[in-house]
Amino acid sequence: MQFRRRRGEVGLRRMLQVGFWLLQYSWGRVDAERVARKVMGEYRGTPEKHLEELCEGWVESEVLPLISPRARLVVKSHQSAGDLVAIVTSSTRYGTAPVARELGIEHVLCTELEVREEIFTGEVVKPLCYGEGKVIRSRELLNEHGVSFSDATFYSDSVTDLPLMNLVGRAVAVNPDKGLRRYAQKQGWAIEQW
Repeated sequence: MQFRRRRGEVGLRRMLQVGFWLLQYSWGRVDAERVARKVMGEYRGTPEKHLEELCEGWVESEVLPLISPRARLVVKSHQSAGDLVAIVTSSTRYGTAPVARELGIEHVLCTELEVREEIFTGEVVKPLCYGEGKVIRSRELLNEHGVSFSDATFYSDSVTDLPLMNLVGRAVAVNPDKGLRRYAQKQGWAIEQW
């Protein structure tokens, strides 16, 4: 949103609304489906190419510089070990695919947006890749590759990922929010700062 505000595309009211949603998200209390419907409703009739181009520029200037050397090293170590590596995110493919490409990650599990004839319909494909939706999408990928949750490692910074973190063999809290930090400490999970 800051990127779009600097470009003059978003006003202060919208920034405040998104800030409120992010605060709810950090507490694990956001109604993700309602927010996704509201945001995507605003894209109804917009060419998919517009969001692709916007996100490519945003990721290049704002996101890639934030990927820590430690994150890159961890991804490479899993790839070198022959692990199935995937990004599992509530974000969309438009913001995630450039990051996956940068890190050489083949699989992206994310929130998918409905597109017809290269135009957004304003709908989100269910399940939303959030909370239990991440579990559903991850299970599909793991089953496809003959991997079980007990053999998987999942890295997260958010308490909203507890449904998936509680299923994997190794959960790692990275730069965790307060809720995840507390929970990870109680569970004895690794807590790392990247």
